[in-house]
Amino acid sequence: MSRPRLYLLDTNICISIMNEDPRRVRARMAEVTEAGHSLGISSLSLHELWFGVWRSSRQATNARRLTNFLADLYVFPFENSAAEKAAEVRASLTGLCQSGAALSRP
Repeated sequence: MSRPRLYLLDTNICISIMNEDPRRVRARMAEVTEAGHSLGISSLSLHELWFGVWRSSRQATNARRLTNFLADLYVFPFENSAAEKAAEVRASLTGLCQSGAALSRP
């Protein structure tokens, strides 16, 4: 048997899976985990996904969808609650300036 692997999903793939709910992709995800491998995302992707939730017009619905999606994924560390809070703060500040880079100017 081969060594267990960790498959790292990027933010765009996660969004595609959640929005399109492709059965073939979900079936493949199940095959991967049943074979002893793991699926995960980076904490930066987690931040981007939560940012999308906080920027959406359907925050409660999208928060539930994201929480359900994350249930079977490993998240490479950066405190999950910090990623969620950072996304919420980023979303609230986005309307104050044109880009996040403007926030760091003296």
